[in-house]
Amino acid sequence: MLLVTPWYPPTIGGVATVAERLHRLFLAAGVVSRVWLCDGQAHGRVDPDGRVIYRWIPDTAFYTRSARAVLATLARAPFALWEAYRIVRRHGIRTVVLVYPTGYAWPFIALRMLGVINLVSSCHGNEILKFATSSGLATRLFRAVLRRCDAITVPAAHLIPEAAKLLPDRTLPIWLIPNCVDDTYFVPKAEARPTNGPSSLIHISAFTPRKRTLDIVRAFALARGLPPDCRLVMVGIGPEYEAARALATSEGVAERVDFIGAPDDVRPYLWNADVLVMASDEESGPLTLLEAMACEVPWIMTPWGIAMTLPRGEYGEIVPGRAPDRLAATMEQMLSDRPRLRAMGARGRLKVEEAFGQARYLERHLDLLRAVERGEGDAAIDYSAAAVAAPLGPVSRGA
Repeated sequence: MLLVTPWYPPTIGGVATVAERLHRLFLAAGVVSRVWLCDGQAHGRVDPDGRVIYRWIPDTAFYTRSARAVLATLARAPFALWEAYRIVRRHGIRTVVLVYPTGYAWPFIALRMLGVINLVSSCHGNEILKFATSSGLATRLFRAVLRRCDAITVPAAHLIPEAAKLLPDRTLPIWLIPNCVDDTYFVPKAEARPTNGPSSLIHISAFTPRKRTLDIVRAFALARGLPPDCRLVMVGIGPEYEAARALATSEGVAERVDFIGAPDDVRPYLWNADVLVMASDEESGPLTLLEAMACEVPWIMTPWGIAMTLPRGEYGEIVPGRAPDRLAATMEQMLSDRPRLRAMGARGRLKVEEAFGQARYLERHLDLLRAVERGEGDAAIDYSAAAVAAPLGPVSRGA
């Protein structure tokens, strides 16, 4: 099995994490697995274990609207296709998984059409949701990916109808596989937190506009009913980092907001938090939410992804997006009942162990690979929101 990805550690981000996790879990399960990192910046590197292949796949034509880019891609295409064929044959690859399929996917579509490989696409949100803003060549390529794949995975239910809209003339073989968390690494704090200590809210993200970090700072300032010693801990760094710091100052809460940056280990911050706060415009399968649940931290979340599959009020609370006043009121309400928070956190940890741990994630992907190799990747099972956290099957439903 070959995982092809544009990002892989030490690159940070959800896609890199998913690619590394799948590779590691497949190897642990005895599946012969290799990674092809196709980012041009990695070209020429060598993996001493032979498990990671560093080869750039020419794809400039799909991102740059110029005749020169198209000609450059076409000139390199024959060699890239031959190299993909040679690597697949040399390593006995039967199934290729495209992690976040974008411009690099074209050689594998060709190999699938030639009957050389089975093809699975692991989609993560933006490649589907930002389809309309892509170039003409990129949109045609992504439609070809969806059309030729033996199976497609998505981590959240709202991506299924969005993907189906892109090819309304057919039912896509979409499997809903929620993201997972390393529940042996993200664990509850060893010693219990004092019940009468200072309270804190935590946000963890890349500070992109989609994460709405400014709404979180604004909501914290609006939440006059929070305990006076309550702190907001902002973990991460990105485009809106400085704007969030400036807003905390202008709102008069800078002394109660801690901007941590991007630490190597977020667990100590989760262990000292009462509530995780997320206010994103869209989330597919936020790893941060699962990491918080694994550490027994309840959450406040906008209505996206995994949060929408769980009973409201059991593990966290859902608030409307772009509504700092509603977010502020929910912060106040949750921190007013700390025994309830502890109960929600304990339930969250149990739910992670039941439905979102690595063992379940591996099991679901092994089921998928077996079905694809049997030619049953398009098997249909009725989908319902309640099934997201239950035993998994493919949930291909068209539009």
